[in-house]
Amino acid sequence: MKLKDLNEKEKILKTKEQRIQDQSSTQQNTQDLDQEQHVEANPSQLNFQNVQVNPYPTADDFVSKITGITYSEDKKEILSNVNILLYFGTHIDFSDYPVGKTQSDESGNFIIEDLPPGYYTLYAYLDENLKETLYNIKIMFGQTYFQSVFLRETVHKEMIKERVIPTPLNTNYFHSKL
Repeated sequence: MKLKDLNEKEKILKTKEQRIQDQSSTQQNTQDLDQEQHVEANPSQLNFQNVQVNPYPTADDFVSKITGITYSEDKKEILSNVNILLYFGTHIDFSDYPVGKTQSDESGNFIIEDLPPGYYTLYAYLDENLKETLYNIKIMFGQTYFQSVFLRETVHKEMIKERVIPTPLNTNYFHSKL
């Protein structure tokens, strides 16, 4: 058989779709190579990254703690012997046990150590009149979190300032302040 006969038989065997594909895949690419092209490449951004890797982590790398100082909000003085209770979560249920408990020293400093990461609520009180509750304290792995605690006088004196008199109509307000 001649080469010409083979080409004709091949053309006959090709389906109509294959012939259309063969025709459409042929492209012409013409470009005027005489054109001048100007490209400026001046970098305008520098990126630096500092990564510290400790190949031998210790337990201290994962331990978190809360430290702080206790103050009187009204008198602006440091308070000592303030009881600090730390609860896990963003709200306090006093029937729950605190995850941390301490007392501030003579300089008003306190520390609660060995905390897992999470959100905490800190409750501080000196007596029935000076209290403070701090919500949503976020602790991360290995973090030392510093928190100043300003104790303020309780609701009874706040009600006098606001001139709220408990009546049957506003007892919900009165109980919410307790």
